[in-house]
This record gives sequence, C-alpha cells and structure tokens, in this order.
Amino acid sequence: MNPTKITPSARPKLAVVIGAIGVRAIAAIPLFELLDEARIEADLLIGSSGGALMAAMRGADYSPAEMRKLVEGMRREKLYSQVDYRTLLGFAHPKLAKPGIGSALKKSDRQHELYRRIFGERRLEDLRPTTLLQSADCIVGEGVMLGAGPLADAVYAASAMAPDFPPIQFDGRWLVDGAYISPVPILEAVKRQADVIIALFYDEEPKPHPEDLLESNFNILAAYFSRLIKDQTILSIELHHHEIILVPIRFDRYVGPWELGAIPEILQAGDKAVARKRDEILDVVANSTQQI
Repeated sequence: MNPTKITPSARPKLAVVIGAIGVRAIAAIPLFELLDEARIEADLLIGSSGGALMAAMRGADYSPAEMRKLVEGMRREKLYSQVDYRTLLGFAHPKLAKPGIGSALKKSDRQHELYRRIFGERRLEDLRPTTLLQSADCIVGEGVMLGAGPLADAVYAASAMAPDFPPIQFDGRWLVDGAYISPVPILEAVKRQADVIIALFYDEEPKPHPEDLLESNFNILAAYFSRLIKDQTILSIELHHHEIILVPIRFDRYVGPWELGAIPEILQAGDKAVARKRDEILDVVANSTQQI
C-alpha cells in the first residue's frame, strides 16, 4: 500500500536548501529521490552556486530520473574550458584590451546554452514550489536573493564564480556566485519561517596539491567558504525554532568544483549522504506532522 502523501497543508513548512559549488551539487538528486519515495513535498527550495541549478530543476518539475539523465549528458560537454584570450591579453597589455566588469578568464557561452536548453523560456517566479536562488552583487558586495526573472539567466547569476567566469547583468545589477555571500543559505529559510529545514551541502576544503594559479586561488576561497558555512549554520541553529537537518556530502578523494568526469562519484556520495540521514529526515517530518 502506498504511504499517505504528506503535503504542505498536512505538516509544518519544509524548506530544502542546496549549497555546493559547481557540479558537486549534483549530489542533491538522491535527496529528491528520497522525498519522492516518501511522498514528501517541500514548500520552499533555495539554491546557491551549483545548488541553484539543482533547486531550479526541481522547481521546474524535473523528476530525479530526468535530472540524472541531464547531468549524465553534461559529462560529454566542455562547459568550463573556454579560455577568454581577450581578457588575458587585457591583463598582459592593458592598453590593447582593458577587461570590463563583464570579463573573466573563461567564457560562459556553453553554460548559458545549457541552461537555456534545460529551462527554455521559464521564469523563476513561476516555479513550484517557491524557488529562490542566492546570488551576490559584485559591485556593492551584498547578497541578492533572486525570486523572479528569466530562469536560465537567474541560474547562471547564482553560480557565476568570478573571476573564472564572468558576472552577468541581471535586473540592473552585476551578479556573481551566491557562495561569496552565503554558500549554504539556511538563514534565508529561517528568515522565511520554515519549520523544518533540510540542508544538503559540501563543506569546502582545499585541494591537497594545487596544480596551477587558479587552483591555489580557489584553495584560499575554499577556506573562506568553509568558515562562512560554519558561522552561518551556527547562527541559523541559534535563531531557528524547530528542526534543521544537515546533510553533508563527503568524498573519498578531492573532487574539484568543475570536475565533470566525477559526476558518477558525486551521485554515489549523494546516495551515501542521504542514506546516513534517511531515518532522521523521515522521523522529523513524521513527528512534526503529528504535532500539528
């Protein structure tokens, strides 16, 4: 017999937060599989960085099976390898080409193409459940929570890791990866009065042996992101009135944020992370429902 479907009207407000940089956020797919299996519907989806793509796909009503198929196809695409030689020339010879705000070390054409292929003309405000994407204004240095606008552009705006990839002008602001402000935006779920928050994330760590300047630079960012995750998570727990379930992703080796070849490993890590938290997730939702 199928379990009773637990809908938003039959239990406290549930938020799912996805925070992981780059392709490592794909580990969220097993979490969506568990929620579907248990017939649990979320009221709110919030994604930052790579988590923006996962939250948007879920909000756009892609099934976990469809998501797996799409991300498997990403392994064959060279999404992150187009060098912008004009920008490099500008750094070397500023008089020949001065890089503007929308410049970066790599081009983002293939990422934009992928997001438009996945989302078409969908708009962020039309997704169900309500889906929010964490971005950052690179001019004034403040967080921007996106809740409306062209979905493909919003996903890019929430995951553009500058200076590797260029900022995007969105609704009059130059936006970059939301991880710079909130790698795991649990605080936004608290702010929106979610009763139960499930946060799947990767606690950033440096690559043991960086091979080039960009990798060593990302190691500095990884330390910053890790500290930000810890501080914001502690604050969320102190402010929250109910349940926060943390689902950390762990890998057997270092997996880079743009390592498309590691997608099978990332999915396996997601399977393991969700399996470790399965009973806790089901128990918290069930007990919270009984307390209504």
